[in-house]
Amino acid sequence: MKISLFTSLLLLIPFYFTAQTAEKSLFWEISGNGLKVSSYLYGTMHVQDERVFDFKEGVMDAFEASNIYIMELNPDSINQMAVMNLMWMKDDISIKDLLSKKQYAFLDQYFKDSIGQPIFIFNRMLPILTSQMIFAGEIGKEQNLALDLYFAQMAKDQNKSVIGLEKTEEQISALDAIPYKYQAKLLFETVEDRSKGIMDNSMDELFEAYVSGDLELLLTLTSEENNDDEKMKALFDELLINNRNKIMVERALPLIRRDKAFIAVGAAHLGGELGVIQLLRNQGYTVEAR
Repeated sequence: MKISLFTSLLLLIPFYFTAQTAEKSLFWEISGNGLKVSSYLYGTMHVQDERVFDFKEGVMDAFEASNIYIMELNPDSINQMAVMNLMWMKDDISIKDLLSKKQYAFLDQYFKDSIGQPIFIFNRMLPILTSQMIFAGEIGKEQNLALDLYFAQMAKDQNKSVIGLEKTEEQISALDAIPYKYQAKLLFETVEDRSKGIMDNSMDELFEAYVSGDLELLLTLTSEENNDDEKMKALFDELLINNRNKIMVERALPLIRRDKAFIAVGAAHLGGELGVIQLLRNQGYTVEAR
């Protein structure tokens, strides 16, 4: 794969950065600029792999001390019917229209062999979501819930308010804005690599960088995979990271001014000149690694 994206039907979490962040941490404290109490920011992955559940000292204390849990998308707010309506390509376009006959037949055989279903079932689904299905099947599921949902369940158990910063429609619309032809190309490359037995070792490297909180290394790893198509790189950056970062910060600020909050968003949103950390600093807040 030239671009490794970790997308989800419920929560989009790409690993892609626009600039380097020197501090190595997933856990940050937000203070100053008139805040009555500090709030906290934590970078997550929407996975059930046990490696992301090894929290550093202070994370659980900060979570328990907070009155509000803020996440990208509150699962309780999701309209499943709306999601189903949004996850299909527009204008009756299908994967079959976007690939050659040979490529389509190759995909069809792979799906029959690997999941026991023909590609026809996924013909009109956004190809990037189909790619996610393949990625998801390769990642450990030792935990019952993905990390962000694990926090959400704990928040409910502790009677905290659970607030989402985005809407389902906004997340899927960002995916839908990526050209279908390019999405289909990514899907074909994903299947082609796996059919050849090529394992995506970069995922293990990304996990290692994530666990260490090394945002700079995460940037380096993803940049190495995204250096062959600058136009698409910029488009992914704008649609899936930068635009969403701005929205998240705008919607989070009134909440942290009101009460002590624990904010958990995809780790890809933290770093960079246009990342959540820097955007908060630009607003006059002190954001320090913990």
